[in-house]
Amino acid sequence: MQEKERDVHHSLDVSGPLWVLGRVCGFWRDTLHSSPASWARKLVVQQPFSKYAPEILQTYLEHTGEHLLNLQVSCRNSAKDNEIMSLLVQSCQRWKTLRIDADKSYMPHFESISHFPALQTIDINFYNAHGPTYLSDVCLGAPQLWQASLCGHGIHQIKLPSGITHFSGCIICPEDLHLLSQLRNLRRCHLWMKHAMATQEVPVVTVAHLTHLYVDRGDTLKFLSAPRLSSLTINPIQLGPQPSSAQESITRFLHRSRCHLESLSIGKAVFTLDTPSRMFALEACSTISRLKLELHPQMINGIVEALTSPSVLPNLHHLILCLSKPSGDQYDALLHLVRSRRDAGLLKVVEVQFKAEGYEYYWEEDIQALNGDDFEMRVEKWDPPGRDVYLRYLP
Repeated sequence: MQEKERDVHHSLDVSGPLWVLGRVCGFWRDTLHSSPASWARKLVVQQPFSKYAPEILQTYLEHTGEHLLNLQVSCRNSAKDNEIMSLLVQSCQRWKTLRIDADKSYMPHFESISHFPALQTIDINFYNAHGPTYLSDVCLGAPQLWQASLCGHGIHQIKLPSGITHFSGCIICPEDLHLLSQLRNLRRCHLWMKHAMATQEVPVVTVAHLTHLYVDRGDTLKFLSAPRLSSLTINPIQLGPQPSSAQESITRFLHRSRCHLESLSIGKAVFTLDTPSRMFALEACSTISRLKLELHPQMINGIVEALTSPSVLPNLHHLILCLSKPSGDQYDALLHLVRSRRDAGLLKVVEVQFKAEGYEYYWEEDIQALNGDDFEMRVEKWDPPGRDVYLRYLP
């Protein structure tokens, strides 16, 4: 669970801000009780539950009036949880966003709902429900649903309506790829793939209107074509270098898609020791204006070699370099790269991010010397491509 989620107040905790404000004075109590939007803005229901939790939840729901609800639920398995879930389901007609982290024993509560008239985004994670026999049509009853995140489930297991524009989920089997291509309105997508799938021979599918794609391994791209893609992020979640085929898969994907990228972000384990010159020379890369690279020290010289000439990525305006511990020689090589592209006139902004603290002081004088009228170089906080996640965690 994300750090920011752990800091979220449990809405049934009466020491939370809304409950406390209501006890300050009669004015605040009347103000809050006449402001249902304040209560409906975010309803967080998570264990542990007190013995009074059902009564507190009933009161809370009454305070929300008829407003649409942004609901976040985290439950395991107890009789008290089932009572809470039964109360929540009674308000399902007003759910606008739903994030559910629960044991599979709670699935019947959701499967009993045939219609979610207001639901727009959903994030589903049912524990212990990842077997091949698990199937659900729960999302098909949400005509306004446009964003879905399925943690550990394939699209063949949890069917999605055709109007989905934003999707985050796992490719488990070839059928998932076929169903992905059937999402005609899909624009943004975050995919991760089971290791066993990466070794299969599966026909390429085209995702016709996809513009933004995030994948956890380069080999995922060997199954896809995306002719309208403008933004691509590749960041392996596993430790260690990617197979040598990953870079080739990326190159073939871009050539096959005939897209025109505007933004490319690549994690440090993607590139092998081979210089990525062939990939950067593709027509699909000629339109890139923003390039973000997390570089292993051994890859720095190869990247410098590939990018120093302004004829490579001729439209590059914004370069972001995420570095671990560059040596003195690597530092000089990167400065040469920046200076060369700056002097060519198109590069406007360079961001340098260091994983280790203290390196920025070595760069300070050189950065000041490089900055000019139409060029800015600066040091920013560590923010590698792995954090460029569009959909993995819904807001």
